[in-house]
Amino acid sequence: MENRQAKKDKRSRMIGRVFVLMTVIVFFLGVTLLAYEPVKESMRAQKTQTIVEKIEAGQPSVRVRTDEFAIEGESARLEEAANEREDSADEEATLPQELELNALGLIVIDAIDLKLPLFDDAGIVPLRYGAGVLEGSARPGENGAVVVLGHRMRQYGHMFNRLDELTEGDCVEIVTTNNDVY
Repeated sequence: MENRQAKKDKRSRMIGRVFVLMTVIVFFLGVTLLAYEPVKESMRAQKTQTIVEKIEAGQPSVRVRTDEFAIEGESARLEEAANEREDSADEEATLPQELELNALGLIVIDAIDLKLPLFDDAGIVPLRYGAGVLEGSARPGENGAVVVLGHRMRQYGHMFNRLDELTEGDCVEIVTTNNDVY
C-alpha cells in the first residue's frame, strides 16, 4: 500500500513540475513577444541617430542591411512592385542583402524635436531610417516642389508621427549635405 502511495506522490510531483515548467516557458514566450516590437523600434531609432550623426560629420552615404527593421506592410508593397514590373512573371520580390543610402541632408523641425535623414530615394529601405524625396520631384535647392515621403511610426516621437503638433509659423528646415538651409 505504501508503495502505491509513494508512486502516486512521485507522479503528482512530476506533473506539478511539468506544469510549473510549462508556465515558466509560456510566461517568457509572452514577455518575448510583447518586447520584440519595442526593442526592434528602439534599435531602428538608434540606427537612424547614427545615420544622422554620420551625415552631420560629412558622410552622406551609408550602407545598411535590407533585412533589418522591416516595417509592417512592406512585404505587400514589395509584391505589388514586383507585379508592376513586366519582367517579373517568375521573379520574386527581393532586395539585395545590402543597400547604399545616399542622403541629401537632414529634415529638422525643432518644434517637435525632429531630425531625420533625407535620402535621395523614397524606397522601402530608406524610409525605414528617415524620409525620402519622391522620384521625379525637385531636389532641395532646385526649382519646383520637393515631395518628401516618410512613415508615421506607432511609438511617440519617431519619424513623422508628431506632425499634427505643428502650428502655423513652425519652421521646417532641410539642411543639405552642403550646409545649405531651405
